[in-house]
Amino acid sequence: MAYPFLEELFQTVQFELDRTEFTIDAPWITGAFFLGLIISGVITAICIFLCFKDAERKKEPCPPCCKCFNKQHDEEVAMLVSSGAENITTATYLEIGGKQIGRLGKNDKKGSAKRKASLKTGKRDVGVEKWAESVETATNKNVSTLLTSGMIHILLKKNSADADQEMKKQDLDEFNKMEEAQEKEKDDMLIKLLKLRLKKLNEKGRVSEPYLADLVQQITDDKRSSQAVLDSERAENEEELKKKLSKNEKELQEALDNVDTDYNQKLRQLNKDQQENIRQKLLRTSGLSEAEVDDLIEKLKQDMAELERKRGLEQARQARALAERLEKRRQILEFQKLQEAQNQEAMSGEVDSFIEPLDKLLKEGKIIERQKNELMDQYAKDLIDIQKRHEIESMRQQQDLAEKLQQRREQRMRKLADKHAKEQAMHLNKIEKEAKTDEFVKNYPDLLHQQQLELEEIQTELDQTEIQQMERVKMQLDKEKDREIMERRNKLVQTLSSIGQLSESDVNKIIKLHDIRMNSFMERQKEERARMTAKLQEKWEQRMMKLEMEAQRDSADRETIQEQQKATVKRVLSSNLELTDEAKKKILLEHERNIEALNNELQRSRIKQQLSLEHKLSLRRSRLAELQQQKEQAKLERKAMTEKEIKALENQLVAEEEKYEVERQAALSALRQKLAKETMAALAAQEMELAALIGRLEAGHARREAILQKQDMTLQKLQEKLESKLTEGALAPSWADQLIQQHYNQLEHINSTLQHNREHQERVLTEKIQAKKLQKQRGLEDQIGKETHEDLMERRRAGASKASQILDQFLMEQRHQKAMDELQREMKLELERCKDQLNRDLHKELESELEEQKSQLLSQLAAACNLSSAEISEAVDTAVADTGADGKAAKRLARELRQEINKAKSSMDMMDDDDEEDMGIRSKSAVSRPRSSLRKKTS
Repeated sequence: MAYPFLEELFQTVQFELDRTEFTIDAPWITGAFFLGLIISGVITAICIFLCFKDAERKKEPCPPCCKCFNKQHDEEVAMLVSSGAENITTATYLEIGGKQIGRLGKNDKKGSAKRKASLKTGKRDVGVEKWAESVETATNKNVSTLLTSGMIHILLKKNSADADQEMKKQDLDEFNKMEEAQEKEKDDMLIKLLKLRLKKLNEKGRVSEPYLADLVQQITDDKRSSQAVLDSERAENEEELKKKLSKNEKELQEALDNVDTDYNQKLRQLNKDQQENIRQKLLRTSGLSEAEVDDLIEKLKQDMAELERKRGLEQARQARALAERLEKRRQILEFQKLQEAQNQEAMSGEVDSFIEPLDKLLKEGKIIERQKNELMDQYAKDLIDIQKRHEIESMRQQQDLAEKLQQRREQRMRKLADKHAKEQAMHLNKIEKEAKTDEFVKNYPDLLHQQQLELEEIQTELDQTEIQQMERVKMQLDKEKDREIMERRNKLVQTLSSIGQLSESDVNKIIKLHDIRMNSFMERQKEERARMTAKLQEKWEQRMMKLEMEAQRDSADRETIQEQQKATVKRVLSSNLELTDEAKKKILLEHERNIEALNNELQRSRIKQQLSLEHKLSLRRSRLAELQQQKEQAKLERKAMTEKEIKALENQLVAEEEKYEVERQAALSALRQKLAKETMAALAAQEMELAALIGRLEAGHARREAILQKQDMTLQKLQEKLESKLTEGALAPSWADQLIQQHYNQLEHINSTLQHNREHQERVLTEKIQAKKLQKQRGLEDQIGKETHEDLMERRRAGASKASQILDQFLMEQRHQKAMDELQREMKLELERCKDQLNRDLHKELESELEEQKSQLLSQLAAACNLSSAEISEAVDTAVADTGADGKAAKRLARELRQEINKAKSSMDMMDDDDEEDMGIRSKSAVSRPRSSLRKKTS
């Protein structure tokens, strides 16, 4: 239905509207779509490539020559320093022993600066290239030989027995790794010394470069294959014993120890045979004479003996460092054990602090007995729940932190291994270029020593960092626990106020009484910690004194064995009349070298077996700790166990303790017997080797005496033949007397000249050694004085006790005296070695001159007689036939005699033209020196 009248009410209006519109261009949209797709694909591919590259770099960390090393290293140091900047309330036990365990980032800045300086140069030498080739091997192998488990693994243990077991295990593992590293270093040093010695011969043209490389490779392969055979045999024997004695653990362990002893003996014999194998290879393939080979092997033995001496000192130092670290860690654990016990007491004290206020309310009738017991039981239960939650959360956070700290330790160790590998490669490259064996023997062990010190310092820094990080986690959790306890305490007070309808003053009294009791309790705990710290400091000093006494006793035992063996050898040699003085000196020198190596090996065996025994005993103590924990838990849960069950548990604990003590005493006795047996067996083997050496020298001396006697008889017969020619009237007596007198004058002149040279060179040598000794002594005194002053100032800052300062002074004096004795011994050995070499050289020169004068006299006499070639051949043949020499010797002797006679005749013709009075003087300069072949023949 329409309403026409509505049209009159509205008016139609038209208006224009302007609107901006976008016109879609389909081709352009399509192109933009595909362009965006292509760009996004390229960006995605680049991101994926970078992600994979970063993942690969994380799997295999870059060497320290990369630019990322400094950045990552500095970030790590910054993180460690920042994490250690906060104040740690438990820092007291970190300074037990008078000084901190270590400082964060002590050497990092220097090392980073050195690395940056090396990067700026942009140079790569042969040493760096060699390092780049071996860095992967060094990283993968050396990191496994470094200590990658530290204090964090000890702190995570649930009780002190397990922590002690972990400490002993770490020490044993590290000593085994140290032993393996030293054996590898010994083999490497032998090969490197051989290369340096052969390189000197190569420079003289005696051996070729390809032969040198081939010989070194052969020796290395032979040692590696022999070592593999021994390792395989050892593994097979151990596997067989494990199958055979799997049910008897004690017999199995004894059998495995015997296998280990046999392996060490075979390895020692293998190392000794290696030098003889090198000698035989050189004799067969090098083209060197036997004298040259023997001289090379003798120098090689001298160098290895010096390295063995330094190896023994480093071995003793590392063993001492391990013992000191063990004591520090043990004291840290003892202090933490005290803290844990005080925390448990604090929880009990928190409950007991409300007993007195509640008893007072009970007497006033404001609460009843049932309410009091319910409130106290509920409060104790709530505190136990808080403690359990705290322990669970603490373990969770500590585990998370342990993983991060372990990764950080492994990264730090890997970087250190890279750095050490590069330093060793560059040092060896420098020595190989200069071919100086003396510098290698002196400086390379020092480099390894400094690297070991750096490793120990970084381990100490990481240990301290781990302790601080763990302590920080505990502090944060303790704050949270205290907050929860405070909330529960306020809730208890509110409950008391509502039940007993207490006034505000009564509530304040309860809180005040509680605070007074807790403050008194905390003050007693603080005093107990102070007493414990002083006690631990005293224990530390006693243990350090004990270690020093043990070191002195071990040193005295070593010296006793050396003196006894040396005296025995001297008695044996003094009764032997067949050996020369030079042979006896050689035997004594060889014996001293063997005794030094033997003492080092016995020391390693003793330390290793002691650590192994302590680790085994720690396993037994862990079992005792479990029983003790069960006993304490039973006391807390007395309602859940009967008195009979608790008594049975106590009896079991007593029986286990008695059994442990019996096993400990038996193990110590067995260890002493085993060490004594090993010592006797090693000394017996040394005596057999010494007897074999004496036998070889006696046989060689007899052969040389026979050869020399035959040569002397040949020359004597020849001289008699020539003298018989002279007696026939061919030479005037005055002329013969003049020649003989001239011969004796020349001999006296030679003898006096050599004696004068000997005295002069000995004086010069003594002055050089004395100057060198004074220089080293001043440097050593300055170094020890500086270290003493620094240690004294550090201990004063740490507030060390007077007893600690006296102990330090005693240890420093002992160290100074030991260093001076070692320097005196080193200089004495060097002087004796130089004098022996001088005497040998002068003796050879004297023998050579005497033989020259003897053959010169024979030549002059034969020339004066005008012997024909037939007469010379007849005289030589007769002399050779009478002595039994071979035909080659006769021909050589006749040929050389003819040559010398011709020279003598020419010189005599010149003397006839001059004044007869000057003949004796001019003949000395006119006669030529004999051939080297004649000198060799008559020597």
